[in-house]
Amino acid sequence: MDAPTMLASLATLAIAHLLACASPGPSFIFVAQSAASRSRRAGLLAALGMSAGATVWAAGALLGLAALFERVAELYRVAQIAGGLYLVYIAYRIAQHAKDPLPAPGSAPAATDAQIFLGAMRVQLANPKVSVFFASIFITVLPRDASLAFRLAVLLMVIVDETLWYSFVATVLSTSRARTVYGRFKTTADRITGAFLGLLGFRLVLQGARAVK
Repeated sequence: MDAPTMLASLATLAIAHLLACASPGPSFIFVAQSAASRSRRAGLLAALGMSAGATVWAAGALLGLAALFERVAELYRVAQIAGGLYLVYIAYRIAQHAKDPLPAPGSAPAATDAQIFLGAMRVQLANPKVSVFFASIFITVLPRDASLAFRLAVLLMVIVDETLWYSFVATVLSTSRARTVYGRFKTTADRITGAFLGLLGFRLVLQGARAVK
């Protein structure tokens, strides 16, 4: 593969991936809430967790995980059900603490750094559709004769895209103005967030359960 083709493919993949990152979803909500309700540090840790989770799915897509899901449909259904149940659990936890006030800036966080990072990573891994997305754009854009170096470059692009976008979200929503606005509507916002994630989780569970039947 010549250099111009490689750069064009990487640019196309980067743009498609950034647009997908920017679309509202569970990942965006988790990072935004971590930054606004805890701190910028928590938001940035969540951003790193999202990047790690996306990298796992991207690597899986590059290694043919999506093809395996297509051949062995039961595996995909199990992943759907497990991911959906986890999103329902997250939704319950958010709704449960909807009335809790925001912690004061600089106060001890309600969760450890590891818990925030792993929680974000689990949210990203809870949706197997991320793997399908990566597989779709890889099949469309990735040259069949792509070298190992190029595939590693694609993984690096995913890491950079995810980290930069969610770090931007965390930085913006961790400002004092954002915290003030979030604090005014926290209970309502958390309930809406919980409802959204819960419905998404139930949808994944139902889709998986129906397919198994």
